[in-house]
Parts: sequence; C-alpha cells; structure tokens
Amino acid sequence: MVIIMNKNKLIIQRSIFTLAIIIIFGLIIMNEKGGTLFSKKAKKNITEYVEEKYNSEINYLKIKSPTYNKKVFKSKIISKKNKNYYFYVIYHKGKITDTYKKDYLEGKSILNYLDKKLEKEITTKTKKKTTVHPISKLNNFTEQVQERIINEESLLELKYYYIEYELEIEKWDEKTITEKISNHLNIINKKKITPKYQNITIISKTDITKAIRINNITEELINNKMKNNIINDIINNNNSKLLKENKITYKYLNEEE
Repeated sequence: MVIIMNKNKLIIQRSIFTLAIIIIFGLIIMNEKGGTLFSKKAKKNITEYVEEKYNSEINYLKIKSPTYNKKVFKSKIISKKNKNYYFYVIYHKGKITDTYKKDYLEGKSILNYLDKKLEKEITTKTKKKTTVHPISKLNNFTEQVQERIINEESLLELKYYYIEYELEIEKWDEKTITEKISNHLNIINKKKITPKYQNITIISKTDITKAIRINNITEELINNKMKNNIINDIINNNNSKLLKENKITYKYLNEEE
C-alpha cells in the first residue's frame, strides 16, 4: 500500500514538473513570437493613434514599423524634414502613450543630435574641446528659427545655442586672463562660430584646483573698453556693478560651499 502511494505521489510530482516546464516554455515562446503574432494589430493601432492625435502634422511624419521587446511595441515617428527629429509611440497591454511633447514639440531628439554635431564641428575648427547646449526648448523659438534648426541651416552662425569650454593659463592675473579670453573669442569669430554666449572655465596650469567659471561671455567683450576691469573684478571676487551691467556672473570652483 505504501509502495503504491509513493508511486502515485511520484507520478503526480513528475506531472506537475512536466506541466511547469510546458508552461515556462510556452511563455518563452509567446514572448519571442508575440511580436509576430500581434504586430499587425499593434501597427494598425499605432497608425490610427498618430493619424488621429497628430492629424495636422501627419503629412510631415513617417511611421516606422513597431519593434517588439518585453511585451512592448515601440514605433519611431520620424519627421520627413529631418531623420534626426522624431518621437516614439509605445503600445503596451492595449494602452498607447508617446514621447511627442519632450522629443518632438520641445525638440529633445533633434537638439541632442545637433549638440553633438556642433561640438564636433567647433572642436575641429578651434582645436579646443567644446560642449554645446541649446539656450531653450525648440518650441520656445520662433517658426523661422525652428525651421533653420530642423533643416540644419548654417547653425554655427545661428544664436540658438551657447558653448562651454576650458582655458588653461600660465599666470593668474587680469592681463593674462583677459588676453587668453580675447584671443579665443577672436578665433571663434573668425571661424564664423556665433553662440548666444559662452561659459568659460579658467584653470591655472600651476595649480589645477584654482579655477573660475565665468558665465555669459559674449562676443561684445572683445571691443569692450572695460574688459580688463571686468576680469579684474572677477579674479578679486568683486561682484561689482560693472559685472551686473554686463550680465556676467562667475563661480569659484573646487572650494568649500
């Protein structure tokens, strides 16, 4: 009797194990093949969603076939004007969401791409590693500026961005720093690179912990008769009326808060 019971128990355990294996493999197969099985439905729903929600822009958009990963369908919606200007539509469990506001309306997709592109161009032209940032979101610019950005038309000369870079100096004094900044501004101008403004970090070669970040430097500083006084106020930590009049701020780095 005991032998029969043990045998039945073993059969039940094996059956449960077999069933579990079947279920696990079934789920794996469904996860892998789910994209194929439901891709037509997902594409149809995504297309209808875009055509209905963004009807006024549909003629300027290209809807890519959705990709499938971890039970989520994701379709890239690309501007016909620029392949680097896009947003995503996500279809999951019958619900649809999108990244239109951040990636397309505010322009995160194209602005991030252009940051990298301009960084490479400026670094090549000036031999100085440079970081580029837009001064605002895409939808905050006028239509004319937006069109130039989207069409990537002479962007180095369009004041829609600002740049950041570092300058190392041998001698920490007003004359040396002023000359170094002025020389770099001249190089920038000759290369027809015209950012809205520049944030420049000045670093001492003899003591790398000695550094100041000067913000909102514009090309007008080159011909400013008071530029030496401006730099003198900065290195003497004098947040003067002159700095405020020129809308220049600064911050000493590597110091206690």
